[in-house]
Amino acid sequence: MMFDGSMFLKLGRVSSGYKRNLEQGIDDLCNKVENSFVSTYFELVFFKKSFTWFKPITFLKESGLRIDRVFECEVQVPPGKTLTIACKY
Repeated sequence: MMFDGSMFLKLGRVSSGYKRNLEQGIDDLCNKVENSFVSTYFELVFFKKSFTWFKPITFLKESGLRIDRVFECEVQVPPGKTLTIACKY
C-alpha cells in the first residue's frame, strides 16, 4: 500500500500540527531501532542526532511518500586500531 504524497503536502498546509504529529509518530517507531544501533556500535561511532526526511515520489504512475530516517554519527577509531568499512548489496 502506498501513501499518497500529495495528500501529505496538502494536509501539511492545512494543519501546522499534522507534519509535526506525523514526525513524532515516526520518531516513536524509530526509537527502538536507534537504541539498538547505539548500543551495538557505541564503541565505533558517536551518535549525534537523527532526523526524518520526507519527499513525495511517483513510481509506475503511483504517488507515494519516501520517508528516510537519517542518523548523524561521528566515527571513533579506538587507539591502535584500524577501522575498515564495507558495504554489500
